[in-house]
Amino acid sequence: MQLSWPIPKARWRSIIIWSIVILIAAGIIQDYIQARLLNQGFYLSESLLFKAFWLPFIIGIPLVTQTKRIQLHWWLMPLVAAMMHVFTYAAIVFLISYTTFTHTYGLIELIKHALAEDTYKYLAVYISLALAFRFLKTTYPVNAKTINVTTEYPERMTFQTGKQNITLDVKDINFIIADDPYIAVHNQSKKHLISSSLQAIQTQLDPEKFVRIHRSTIVNLQEVESYTSRLNGDYDLKLKNGTMLRISRSYSKTSVNDWATKVLHSANPHTIPAQTRLETL
Repeated sequence: MQLSWPIPKARWRSIIIWSIVILIAAGIIQDYIQARLLNQGFYLSESLLFKAFWLPFIIGIPLVTQTKRIQLHWWLMPLVAAMMHVFTYAAIVFLISYTTFTHTYGLIELIKHALAEDTYKYLAVYISLALAFRFLKTTYPVNAKTINVTTEYPERMTFQTGKQNITLDVKDINFIIADDPYIAVHNQSKKHLISSSLQAIQTQLDPEKFVRIHRSTIVNLQEVESYTSRLNGDYDLKLKNGTMLRISRSYSKTSVNDWATKVLHSANPHTIPAQTRLETL
């Protein structure tokens, strides 16, 4: 499992947009309730127009959280974002009122009003966001890298065989193979027919120890003794108990380097022909 810091960008962008939509809707509802309580007129278009001051946050928030990409000191970004917010908000109100209302709000008057009444509010918001993100980057200094989280796999597994349940040590499983309509788990020369699927079992096995070598076969790499190429893309795999299994070309083409490296670490290198070792590596 992998985690990225602190939230994926696409999801973070969605959170910002949906938060702004919710805040705009909440502001309109508040205006409606206030108008009814004070016996005043309520105009949806007017209320929606002046809730447009939330929209520049869609641009401003990324500005204060991506200072490295913009090559500005972090403490300058809140000021840049606040000024951008003032002018963007004034431009939005001016354009909407100019194109859809009978009365047009003057652009200069809107800018003056926003500078006089709202600049400190925007600065407070953007400074708080900038400090919060600096704290997160200091606390979780991974910066787009991933954190590997160890997955624990069971040491023992319980399988259903007919009306009975059996519990096996995972390390003692030699290989697992499809045996329609069942799955055959081979354990120390014993064969157990269980009602399950290879995919369901594979998800419970450590991929560093158990590898899919065929659409119908999973093998325990600790039980591998040697393998040789058929020179047609397929491989013959010999287990320590003498069992021969086939690695199909479809799996060898996509993961040959992966499983070959693991097999070489698991098998006795003296039992693997030199030609095969060179070919697979």
